[in-house]
Amino acid sequence: MEQTNKIFIIEDEKFLREMLEDKFKAEKFNTDSVTTGKEALVYLEKEKPALIILDLLLPDVNGFEILAKIRGEEKTKDIPVIVLTNYDQKEDIERCKKLGIFGFMVKTSFSLNEIIAEARKALSA
Repeated sequence: MEQTNKIFIIEDEKFLREMLEDKFKAEKFNTDSVTTGKEALVYLEKEKPALIILDLLLPDVNGFEILAKIRGEEKTKDIPVIVLTNYDQKEDIERCKKLGIFGFMVKTSFSLNEIIAEARKALSA
């Protein structure tokens, strides 16, 4: 079921995940979140969020695999994805771009307000 302002956060770092959820809720967005790639894939079988915030480094299925699966499924292929990660290697960025991401943000380089601004851009694109 598609939700027009549902932000789905796939992030294993508890502190960051909770900060993102609190900030999005304060900005009047609905959020769901999971901590593993397997949980993300199960969630996406049932739900269709408006936007996905995706960490690449997860404890089981990595973000690249999740991104490929999102893009490979008819139901999820058009959902904008913002990668929010500590990876900043050119190869990782290029690999994500080839998989059709909306944006790539390095966690330590952006504030919560900048992440919200990028999410708003993705939702209005």
